[in-house]
Amino acid sequence: MTACASCGFENPATFRFCGACGNAIGGRSCPSCGASTPAGLHFCGQCGAALDVAVTVAGLEERKLATVLFADVVGFTSLSETADPEHIARTVDAAFRRLSDVVVAHGGTVDKYVGDSLMAVFGVPVAHDDDAERAVAAGLAMRGLSTDLEFSIGINTGEVMVTAIGANEGVTVVGDTVNVAARLEKAAGADEVLVGQLTAQLAAGHVSFSERPPMVLKGKREPVPAFEAIAVRGSGDGSDDGGYERALRPPLVGRDDDMAFLRAQWRRVRAERRATVVMLTGDAGVGKTRLIDELADEAGTDALVARTIYPAYGGLGGPRVAADIIRQLGVTGQTEIDARARSLGGSVDPALRTLDATSLAQEQLWAFRRLLESKSAERPLLIAIDDMHRAGEKTIELLAELMARVVDVPVMLVLAGRPVGEWLGHFPSASTVRVSPLGRGDATALANALVPERPLGPSAAAALVDRAGGNPLYVRELIAMVHHQGGLVADNGHYELAAGLALPPSLHAILAARLDALGATEKTAVQHVAVLGNGATDAQVERLGLVEARQSLRPLVAAGLLRQDGDGRYDVADPLLREVAYETLPRAVRADRHRQAAGVAASIEDQARHLDRAVGYRPDDDALVAEAAGALGAAGVQLLDDFRVIDGIRLLQRAVDLGYRAPLDLLRLARWYGELSRNEEGLAVLDLIPVETGDATIDAERAHVAALTLQARDPEAALTGLADAAARWADLGNREKEGWAHANRGVALFNMGRVAESQTALDTGLAIFQDVGHRPGVMAVYRFLALARPEDPRAADWLEEALRDAEEKGDRNAQLSSLVSLAWHHFFRFRLGGPDRLDVIADLARQTAELGQELGADEFAGYGLCIGSNVARLQGRLDAAVDLARRAGGLRLEAASSTACLGRTVEYGARLARGEPVVPPELSTSTDPVASMAFVLQLEALLLAGREVLESRGNRSNLEALQWLVGGVPSAWGRIRAGDHQAAIRIARVARQAAEVAHADPAVAAATALEAEAHVVAGDHDTARRLLEPLGLPEGLAGLLVLRAWAVLGDEQAAADLAAAAGPLAMPGLVQLQT
Repeated sequence: MTACASCGFENPATFRFCGACGNAIGGRSCPSCGASTPAGLHFCGQCGAALDVAVTVAGLEERKLATVLFADVVGFTSLSETADPEHIARTVDAAFRRLSDVVVAHGGTVDKYVGDSLMAVFGVPVAHDDDAERAVAAGLAMRGLSTDLEFSIGINTGEVMVTAIGANEGVTVVGDTVNVAARLEKAAGADEVLVGQLTAQLAAGHVSFSERPPMVLKGKREPVPAFEAIAVRGSGDGSDDGGYERALRPPLVGRDDDMAFLRAQWRRVRAERRATVVMLTGDAGVGKTRLIDELADEAGTDALVARTIYPAYGGLGGPRVAADIIRQLGVTGQTEIDARARSLGGSVDPALRTLDATSLAQEQLWAFRRLLESKSAERPLLIAIDDMHRAGEKTIELLAELMARVVDVPVMLVLAGRPVGEWLGHFPSASTVRVSPLGRGDATALANALVPERPLGPSAAAALVDRAGGNPLYVRELIAMVHHQGGLVADNGHYELAAGLALPPSLHAILAARLDALGATEKTAVQHVAVLGNGATDAQVERLGLVEARQSLRPLVAAGLLRQDGDGRYDVADPLLREVAYETLPRAVRADRHRQAAGVAASIEDQARHLDRAVGYRPDDDALVAEAAGALGAAGVQLLDDFRVIDGIRLLQRAVDLGYRAPLDLLRLARWYGELSRNEEGLAVLDLIPVETGDATIDAERAHVAALTLQARDPEAALTGLADAAARWADLGNREKEGWAHANRGVALFNMGRVAESQTALDTGLAIFQDVGHRPGVMAVYRFLALARPEDPRAADWLEEALRDAEEKGDRNAQLSSLVSLAWHHFFRFRLGGPDRLDVIADLARQTAELGQELGADEFAGYGLCIGSNVARLQGRLDAAVDLARRAGGLRLEAASSTACLGRTVEYGARLARGEPVVPPELSTSTDPVASMAFVLQLEALLLAGREVLESRGNRSNLEALQWLVGGVPSAWGRIRAGDHQAAIRIARVARQAAEVAHADPAVAAATALEAEAHVVAGDHDTARRLLEPLGLPEGLAGLLVLRAWAVLGDEQAAADLAAAAGPLAMPGLVQLQT
């Protein structure tokens, strides 16, 4: 008789389960490794896994990634018709008991029995990182369990809901994953295991599959991919050494120091012929196995290498590891040694069965030592065991004692595992390598090495590296997923991401197992921090329901699962673990937690964020929606007040989407849309406000904002509307608003190319602002007056003052406006100058582009990128010029807009300079300054490339004084190319005069040089010399045009210098001389 460890009932010796309480005789089976464990313990003594569901499950309901198995008796109906019912019952009961044993041994849970079928779940209540593999291995092990019955087995992996159903509140799993598993079982034949696609994908590393044609399953609209499981592959059959197949190995980056240490240890073993133990420890996927791969490759040329993995399930892990190592090392040929060594793997020779356990262990250790001595006499030994965190205490103690007995044997034992369990403390003389995540640079290098053909773009690389947190496996799996799903899009020599990054199921399984290994309180703490987001405090976590949060949070920080900053705030250390912890919560629970979090939020922005998330999970809760809309509106206004424009717009728009209708706040939102050239969005917001509300102030503001948003669609209507707004504000006595209406009208006129009228309107607005002492208005007018009146010597000072004022206030939108004005101002005056001046323009353009993109002001960002592209082209940096232009083309701009036209033009110019066969883009018919710039730069590109200039391109001379700074030089050059020398002289003179007024010295020199060249080809050499002699030799393109004029005059040295300078800049048009 055997006493039950759970209840004490005396059971017959043949019983495996207690007849009184149903528990396993001698204790429970470990859900991870299957080992029998005495009652009263919470963790398995063999592998360290949690035994008590209460220790691991944070709540009754969860969303989990799980693998569901159905097994059904084949032909049960026909069997029932012919056999005795009692015999059938005994046979089926015995078979299902054996099936249950298989499920438990592989770490699964029997969910229910339904008639002649069994349903089991792997990953509930406790997740393992290999649940899919465990389920398939269990299914394969079920075949042939019964001599009287055959089983059909279906397995599927996916998201399930763990919940209680029915009055008895029995916990089960529900979802489409369960339905598909059941349908696959019905489609399977006798002793056949059919699995779904995700199951096959996750288990493919250790299981052989045969793909089946997609199956039409009941309840599914589309055929379902299906695979037949054939056999388990693993370390026990010689088909897998625990590492990557060489052809599929990821590159080794960022591990030079680790590899140097391992190589040094191996050299020491070989040189001193002494044993050593090295332990590699780190989180799953950090690269321990990859280091062993590299070491085994290098040592394999002169060593005998044996590699294995401590098994995750099935029990008898130690004997299986020993058997695998012995198989790889081979026999000694000495019967006494080989028989005792084999007994370590469970194959006990009859002659040894009389020994007691202690004596047998000593005999086995003696034999293993002799085996290692024998084999090392031929060549040194490298033995590696992976996943040592799964090893039981007995296995660890035997290994430790063995290594103590072979100190004078040239063997290097490498033990790799995660930093959990007791295995790290049993080898006091071992060297330990703690394998850490990769740094950003190394992680980026790994990511680029894993993508085909071309590198990742900066934003794509940053997204992947941030998500992976430096874990090489995470990097590899994320890239594999986006590549498989077509998420890598080629863009100008690199890859960008087409969409967001989903979490690969393989990583979900690893992280879910890590989460389930925590106790219930610790798991809840991680989930609370995941809900709260960055910067959770002890008090906030407690308010979400965790008593004495600090006692749970501190150990999680020590374990590396949470981070704590200097202010005592917490965040989940692994961004992917944060995602999994959050996703395990049911949607209704998420809504409740976010609503609770809103009540303890540290800022109005965080409060709004939490309420918005709650609405996403409970969109039909009207009270919640109204509360969220109010919080989002208030937070959006606060952010706009703090100059966080894009964030403020985003929150205000979300508030509007949820029904927020405060008129002044909506008008403010619409105005900002207009400021950012997002006019259609602004008009959509305005449509929510009546044209006449009865409130004169609101009506005036609506008329003002409506006019601003109409500038792109209907400029004339915008001018009329702004005049009307100015009159309304004057009637209300609001001088400040009146000044803005006049200033806005001046900007609109400038954008229409009506520069003189623009100056008048801007002056009117400036006078009002100065009269009422409104400094923001004064600074805004200065920014545009500097463009409309570049000849004013105060222009540069205006812009510098406006930029300083914006920086002091932290007004990033005003900073952007000042930067773009400064960039254009310097572009107009100095783009033909030398390297120093071009560098200043390029830097301003870069700052403009970066801040514009950061603030979502794509039009301003486009200006910066286009200016930068043209400057790069003038510097001869053609690839950079093309890249900047293409980035401008990727912005959210209307295709017909002048900015988009400018982007196409500068890209054309850069690609033309590279010698590509390109067609000139269509020019805009608009008369605004940006469209004029596009015409000028296209003409310049043709001239510099030495291409034919069409008559229609050379005749456009309707430029105002502002555009003469840039347009006069290429226009004069175009007339020279066309043979119209007198027109060239007239245009060059006007351009020179405009440049002199604007103090643009490079443009003065360039225009003078072209005027001189025109005189030469017209036959007046004396006048040409008189014009050229005072110029000297300026820097930049202006200097090259001076050399060109001298060369046309016949100066051979000037011609040689011109040719030498024009070549590297890809400007062959400069050396095409007309005499």
